[in-house]
Amino acid sequence: MELDSTKLKILGKVVASGADTEKKISALQTAEIFEIIEKQKIPAKEMGLILELQNAIKNRSTIAFLTGGKDKAEKTEVKRYANDAGNETREGRADGLA
Repeated sequence: MELDSTKLKILGKVVASGADTEKKISALQTAEIFEIIEKQKIPAKEMGLILELQNAIKNRSTIAFLTGGKDKAEKTEVKRYANDAGNETREGRADGLA
């Protein structure tokens, strides 16, 4: 995977505006984002990328945001067993609650 150059430029402009930590970027309010857009001459159509960056930081997926990568969804398998009464139960609990 390669870094998305547009997203990397947006990150650079956000950092150049003074939001140089995850905490500061996450705390940006709408008015502050508009100030960054105006001062850094970010096209309005790319404003959504700042919001996506905030969301990626919140979800701890900043690298995936910058590269366009996605983690594989983990599959969880529930094993079912029949108890003595013929009722199905989930592994670990006789009452079927997991």
